[in-house]
Amino acid sequence: MIDHSELLPEGREVGGFKIVKAIGHGNMGIIYRALQINLNRPVALKVLFQTVAQDQDFVRSFFREAQAAAAFTHQNIVQAFDVGQTDDGI
Repeated sequence: MIDHSELLPEGREVGGFKIVKAIGHGNMGIIYRALQINLNRPVALKVLFQTVAQDQDFVRSFFREAQAAAAFTHQNIVQAFDVGQTDDGI
């Protein structure tokens, strides 16, 4: 079950992306339909739950996995364009 207190409001800007709406969730976080502002393109944006984001070992692992995923190009794999953290912990 998703903790609705962690949902970001539509229109919120996060690290260069503008939230359009939540489209799913998993054990690690919430997936949003978003707009990459500088390129004006639609993207899927994963935002980690606060409890997960506070675990530095997990965050390091998540960054490594994102870097590995970015190396793949396949029609059945979502392409990773960016990974990062914001100043407010999102």
